[in-house]
Amino acid sequence: MRQTLFIDGVQDCLYGDSAYVLRAWMQKGHGNGPDRIAAERAFDLSMSRVRETVEWGYEDIKQDFTTLYFQKKLEIWETAVGKQYLCGALLCNIRSCLYGNQPASYFGCDPPSLERYLSD
Repeated sequence: MRQTLFIDGVQDCLYGDSAYVLRAWMQKGHGNGPDRIAAERAFDLSMSRVRETVEWGYEDIKQDFTTLYFQKKLEIWETAVGKQYLCGALLCNIRSCLYGNQPASYFGCDPPSLERYLSD
């Protein structure tokens, strides 16, 4: 993961919840301890506001491809769950390239063109 997120000499990182171990490439909130400084509280607040946007993508996949609603339709040992989910995510991303999506609107950025997305 560290090597994948090392881009143009800069160590980029992912943001996760408290289940993740803190690393240079994996950041998380500072928690609710009483000894947090103002900058830590501000960081946690700003990240909690945008963290939900990541979940919008998962929700889109669940709504558009109801067979991928894990709790109702899939049995891990009976179907290729991972492959089916990746196909759903790919199709959802293609639609986002063509028509946009909620996170792109929220952050004020355009998704890549379909040609660029499929060429990477």
